[in-house]
Amino acid sequence: MYFRCITLIVSIFQIVLLRYGDGTKKLSNIPRLLIISLDGFRHDYLNELELPTLNRFRNEGVQARYGMRPTFTTMTFPNHISIATGMYQEDHGIIHNSFYDRLLNKTIGMSNRDDGQWSDPNIEPLWITATKQKVKSAVLFWPACHNEFYGIRPLIYSWLYTDNIPFREKIDNAIGYFRELPVQLVMLYHFEPDKQGHTYGPNSPEVRDALLRLDNDTEYLLNKVKNELNDDLNIIILSDHGMTNVTKVIRPFFEKYVNRSSVESTVLSGALFNVMPRSGLTEQVHNNLSNIPNVTVYKRDEMPERFHYSKPKHRLGEITALPDVEGHIISGATTNAQYDNKGNHGWDNTLPSMQAIFMARGPSFNENVQIDSLNNVDIYHIACHILKLNPNPDKTSIININTRILCWVPTTLKRLDRAIVVYETWAKRCDHSIFMIAGSRQSSSLDHSKYPFSIAYIGDETIEKYNRLSEKTLLSLLYIYEQYGRDYDWFFKGDDDTYVIVENLRHFLRRRPSNISFYYGYIATTSDRLYASGGAGYILSQEALLQFGKEILTKTEKRKLCNKDEAEDINLAYCLARIGIFVVNVRDNQQLEIFHPMTFEQHFMGNFTKWIEKNAQFGQKKGEQCCSPLTISFHSLSPEEMKMMHFLLYRIKKAPV
Repeated sequence: MYFRCITLIVSIFQIVLLRYGDGTKKLSNIPRLLIISLDGFRHDYLNELELPTLNRFRNEGVQARYGMRPTFTTMTFPNHISIATGMYQEDHGIIHNSFYDRLLNKTIGMSNRDDGQWSDPNIEPLWITATKQKVKSAVLFWPACHNEFYGIRPLIYSWLYTDNIPFREKIDNAIGYFRELPVQLVMLYHFEPDKQGHTYGPNSPEVRDALLRLDNDTEYLLNKVKNELNDDLNIIILSDHGMTNVTKVIRPFFEKYVNRSSVESTVLSGALFNVMPRSGLTEQVHNNLSNIPNVTVYKRDEMPERFHYSKPKHRLGEITALPDVEGHIISGATTNAQYDNKGNHGWDNTLPSMQAIFMARGPSFNENVQIDSLNNVDIYHIACHILKLNPNPDKTSIININTRILCWVPTTLKRLDRAIVVYETWAKRCDHSIFMIAGSRQSSSLDHSKYPFSIAYIGDETIEKYNRLSEKTLLSLLYIYEQYGRDYDWFFKGDDDTYVIVENLRHFLRRRPSNISFYYGYIATTSDRLYASGGAGYILSQEALLQFGKEILTKTEKRKLCNKDEAEDINLAYCLARIGIFVVNVRDNQQLEIFHPMTFEQHFMGNFTKWIEKNAQFGQKKGEQCCSPLTISFHSLSPEEMKMMHFLLYRIKKAPV
């Protein structure tokens, strides 16, 4: 799903998180951020238990509906370093909770002091990035916070780890640092509910009690933030991984699948089994492990790329065995000793049970925003953006978590009945919507109190004529450029007979950078160019609008040169092409259309118009191949059809069975 030049823009893409002022909440000139990690807090816990404070917190701010994806392997030490650095495990080198480094000739774990494990200067936790840029931080019990990174440490850090400090005491310390010291970043780790999940299992009363206690402690936190910091604090609450029941223990050495003497003494075990065969025995060990039922075995360079788990040769063994069944553990035990943990983690990072929590609230976050998911390597970049830090370059993807969309709809005074339906069904789901009418407010007899949406007047009444629609479009874009150009990330144009699924629009845009000039839509053709069909809707990035405004829209004579055809959408494409902005193919990864210039019924039944058969860039399909599951728009709907579409999408629900 990555598009052209993504490798060039990743390092410069700034995640847009800032609230655009509505006058009710002011952003602090000195942003502050608290990141709390609750170890082993499985995302599903939020839906399985009554946790009123945590659920209120996530509903009021930004939340990941399906959780946050950890890095593989889904263990505590590696994932806390991924969160802190924005790097995958094969890049930062922490590949297990405890592992042997053959270059250092040492076993490395969370308790190690400065033993050379951080000698790579490309590995830079968030608190080091902050410290290097004169932003003071406090890091409490976070893995590796006691380590020195090439001579640098945060202002405050925990020297020794202990489980004996209650969560509320950690909260008191964190808020005290913000209140009494010039600290802008606090990262806080707490061991619950992971401890109870291991000992008693994820569905145990002990885990439930721990979660209820954490929920009460979160209420305590929010009260302190309100009373002592005037709510001027950005808070991210997350976890490192999920938890599931252990259902079987496989013991390759004890069960005689592999001779213990055929591999080196350092073995990684748990939800994966990684060994270094002795010289000349690699194929034998591989074949022997492959005989274990329901286990898949990989050589190091054969590991699936999506795991990002093959690079550090000095820390990984050459053979990795992964259980095919969630809940199966592969133990390095040479005896049939009892396996005490009832719950564990470490399995495939795409499994629902391994998903972590993510929720965020504060002055730098939008309110009531839901995204499907994000990767935990995105947290580093989100934090850098909030704290106005220059991030340490790396190779991870970046997500635009709070994409701000302005939707504008050209209409007329005679079609305001349609405009009301557009607003009530989909336009109000945009961050802001404007209905563009030709003429002036003074010349209109309209009673604006009857309409719950913004109306902007542009030009004069004569530009409503079909042969002047291009002028209306350009003047509308000029108005938006001058009034809102720097306030929103994306600018979507839909007609007053277009229906838009705004959630899918957000999903489409969330990994696309608005600070690069892009122009998206349903691609149609003329004899000499491609263009985005106006009826299906089209999108301009912020940078595209700013470039267009500066170079064309604000220059009357250049605007006149844009009128090459009667059709406004063709003229817009021509005009954008003059400054090097061209429409981009936006079909999905199955090559199904996302934008549609006709109604759903027409596309599904294959009742294509002559226009679409002549001008569509790609051959049209009907039936289930007509439309992407993540379709954004349909066109030529009556108000009744819009209401019906809205009812089907948002009112009808599947009953739980």
